[in-house]
Amino acid sequence: MQEVVDALVRLLQLHASDYSSGADFACCWDEQFEAETRAEGTEKDTLARDVDDSEDRVVIGTIHASKGCEYDATVVFDFDVPLEKLEPHQVEEERRVFYVGMTRAKNRLLITADGNRRVHPFILESIRDEEPTERPKLTSEKAMLRDSKYQAIVDQSKARDALERYESGAERRRLIEEIAPHSRHLAALERQVETQRTWLEKSSLFDALLGRRRRARAALAHLQEEHSVADAAAEQINNQIRVMETDPAHFTDPLNETVDAATKRITALDSKLGAIADRESELELLDSGCELLAPDGADLRIATGLTRTVAPPTKRADGATSVSRNTSQPEGKASWPAPNSLRSGLE
Repeated sequence: MQEVVDALVRLLQLHASDYSSGADFACCWDEQFEAETRAEGTEKDTLARDVDDSEDRVVIGTIHASKGCEYDATVVFDFDVPLEKLEPHQVEEERRVFYVGMTRAKNRLLITADGNRRVHPFILESIRDEEPTERPKLTSEKAMLRDSKYQAIVDQSKARDALERYESGAERRRLIEEIAPHSRHLAALERQVETQRTWLEKSSLFDALLGRRRRARAALAHLQEEHSVADAAAEQINNQIRVMETDPAHFTDPLNETVDAATKRITALDSKLGAIADRESELELLDSGCELLAPDGADLRIATGLTRTVAPPTKRADGATSVSRNTSQPEGKASWPAPNSLRSGLE
């Protein structure tokens, strides 16, 4: 998203460099858009257009020109319409224009503002009011999400390390090295078992009377049991080596599944953490009101995740206009999901 925004900013700067003011640039842009619209489908239409909506594309235009269109992600650049010298009805019209710009976004909305100026009142109006005990809950949830993300990263790292060992052959070499001491241990146990058996065969009645034969039989039984355990361990390692050579997917597939699952968990957790960061920044904007200024004249960027509904500006009984924010979508009307989170980042 950031790369797209930066590219759009550079493109706008390139086009705007030929004009003396932003108003002249916007006016010329509207005129060019109208001319291209009139020429569409005629012999004068020389504009290359995308025909595949599945391909990535960028559409640049004014809020007025975008009316009636919807996009998966929408960027409103440097919104800062001065309201001080406008009549009340003109202020309400500008509010409706801002609403139109926001409602062009279906999933993601990014609003940028000049950091040298106050945050625009219309932007503040779009922020959901703070709920009781909301901030402590956000802090607690953020801590739990970070712990969960830490564990997911650990699981992902372990699975990737194991996968790398299997794919590089390092695990097979380790098992081959591990089987060598097992083989030597088995050979030593076999020699000891054979020695005990030979002694028992040659033992005398005198050895039996002194209890030597009984102790030798117990020692032989212990050696045989130890040999059986060592033999089973060596056989298990050999089986692992055989499977690695004939069916490596038996080991790598579960690890790939673990990596994929951990990656999805991390992505989901990052999304939730981002939503919390958005909401915390949103609350900071509410705290600051219209007095928030970005340091050193940096751009103020507000990224929004659209999960709430907002009704269009409506007239009140006293003649003023208000923007009502709802948490549910009205029946029978496709309502635009307004920003649930306005992230302010001082780039």
